[in-house]
Amino acid sequence: MQYDSRYDANRIRQFASQLSNLGEKDREFLKSQFDGTESADFYAGMLAAFATAYQISNQDRLIGLCVAAVSDLIESKEMLVSEPNVPD
Repeated sequence: MQYDSRYDANRIRQFASQLSNLGEKDREFLKSQFDGTESADFYAGMLAAFATAYQISNQDRLIGLCVAAVSDLIESKEMLVSEPNVPD
């Protein structure tokens, strides 16, 4: 298992799609926690950190939702990385 790495566009879209499992109110609350004013590198690092925390926490649901919310922000702001460096 590899930790704290950047994710490719397909993986980010996959993570972001998990927000659709939430109700609208919860989805909007999560999205509001990340304002999108930081750099693409900042959010890529935040995603890597949340994804690592998710992996080592035995897949804690709240951390998983943070992974999805940050992924959604990256996708919506078109900050996607075109080349992966994380093996599947």
